[in-house]
Amino acid sequence: MPATPPYTPIADIDAKLDIIEHLNQDHIEEVQAIAAYYYPDLAITNPLIIDIYKEGMLISAQVNNKSQELFVDFKLEGDLEEQVLYLAYTAMAEQGRDLTGNKKHYFEVIGKQKLTPNMTRLTLHSETPLPENYAGYAYGMILKVLNKTPLQQTVADKQQITSLTTSIKEQVNKQVKKRGNQAFLWLLKKVSSDRRQKIVKTINKDIRLYTLRSAWKSKKSDFNNQGYMDVFTHGNSAGSLWIETVNLGDIVFSRTETDDKHAHLQEGQTVLIADETAYPALAGILDFWQNDIPPHIVILSQQPLEQDYFDDNEFPVGATIHRIVSPYNQQGLKTLEILKDIESIDGVWGAFESKACKVVRHYLRNERQLTGKQNHIKGYWKATTD
Repeated sequence: MPATPPYTPIADIDAKLDIIEHLNQDHIEEVQAIAAYYYPDLAITNPLIIDIYKEGMLISAQVNNKSQELFVDFKLEGDLEEQVLYLAYTAMAEQGRDLTGNKKHYFEVIGKQKLTPNMTRLTLHSETPLPENYAGYAYGMILKVLNKTPLQQTVADKQQITSLTTSIKEQVNKQVKKRGNQAFLWLLKKVSSDRRQKIVKTINKDIRLYTLRSAWKSKKSDFNNQGYMDVFTHGNSAGSLWIETVNLGDIVFSRTETDDKHAHLQEGQTVLIADETAYPALAGILDFWQNDIPPHIVILSQQPLEQDYFDDNEFPVGATIHRIVSPYNQQGLKTLEILKDIESIDGVWGAFESKACKVVRHYLRNERQLTGKQNHIKGYWKATTD
């Protein structure tokens, strides 16, 4: 049913819109799960969150080829994103689905090299297809090495790993999984918001999203079976320590994978913004560039040598390149200085530090009137201190 009084509006409009746009862009599967679970008698397609209130959220969806608004009540106390994700977890648990988004993918490391002082490239081999359109495609890598084998691993060995993985998946009891999910959800509902966030953080503590820089077919393959994964390292972070342990012949693996949405860049005056963590995604987008209007490209880094990742011939003809070298906590405001001098902006893609992203996203929304469909600014990482 549609939202009607006495539902309470959210006071912080920007925070609400940030969450709505993030969920509609990056969590389509979860929004679909919510709509299907809470309205099981309806044949729902293309659900989108159109508003959030303190008591619940409003979804617009196609039902029997007609647009319909559906309201879903929140089930616990917490911040807005927690509320929505809990609804998604509940729906997926009741449907017997894996709450971890378990999509394991195994890779053999066949190459490793330094591209810049802090960018390491892994060359990976996969027994299953890598995406054709790899631009911005990311894998949630488990920060472990499954095993170490000689580089000349036999085909039989690889097939055995694949067979074993399939066998394990087939042996999982769905009913046990469902009960485990239900117990986990019961716990999340009972604890405080702070405790809940710590639990979720603990679950994901050994996972980092890394972007597939490119993918291709080897000579004897019918599909993309090899690719580059470029990893930005910084200090003693978990990902940096992991990349140091990875050697040729090792097997590394992911638990999740996700594509990137950037169809809005195909026409109009566009702006692309990336810091070191998003260089591989930006480079992938440029590999597939088709827009006849040259973009503005803002390249962020904390050290000048990191920008050597890009060769000038990688940029579209006529592109305007803006380079910012500064501490991460100044990059948002410095990016605004550039954006204010661009007369027309029709679409933006950007990925960098979370707080800096908010500064840029809110400017584009409120001052340049870019809607969520045209304003894809996402935080690739979150600073713990300023």
